[in-house]
Amino acid sequence: MSTHDLTRLASNVSPSTDAGSQANELDALLETAATQIAGSLFRHDPPRSGEIERAIDFIEEELMRPGAPVAPAAHGAALWSTAPALQAWAAVSGPTLTVALVEQWFQRLALAAHGQTGALQGLPPGREAAASLLVLREFMHHRGHAAVTVAAARKTLVAPSPSA
Repeated sequence: MSTHDLTRLASNVSPSTDAGSQANELDALLETAATQIAGSLFRHDPPRSGEIERAIDFIEEELMRPGAPVAPAAHGAALWSTAPALQAWAAVSGPTLTVALVEQWFQRLALAAHGQTGALQGLPPGREAAASLLVLREFMHHRGHAAVTVAAARKTLVAPSPSA
């Protein structure tokens, strides 16, 4: 899949200024862009440094697309996510993922990209997890969020319809 195809697939995500809309933007990016990064840009597990650099370029283009408003978070705005892609990361450290923690994990991914695969011990495995971490890191930096709280996805209960 080409970078053009990746851009087309993730281009329906638009930034917003309120935390609820930004949570929707993050979840959509994790669903579309992270999936595409894992499947098309990350050819190795762990990804190599050149693959990570191309993925950063791709997600930065999505976040800074011409014509899309750059919407930094309001100071202290809470960001919540129920994205399945973040559940494994929350399982490692608890539900609140700070930018400092995400950056530590990303540095460990960078070490693994340079051959120190033991640096990933204890972190979620696989290209999908690496892509989700990269998207989360870039989103937090570009949108100005100090933390994201990961909540379990809500299950919808459907009540049986009353019989006549």
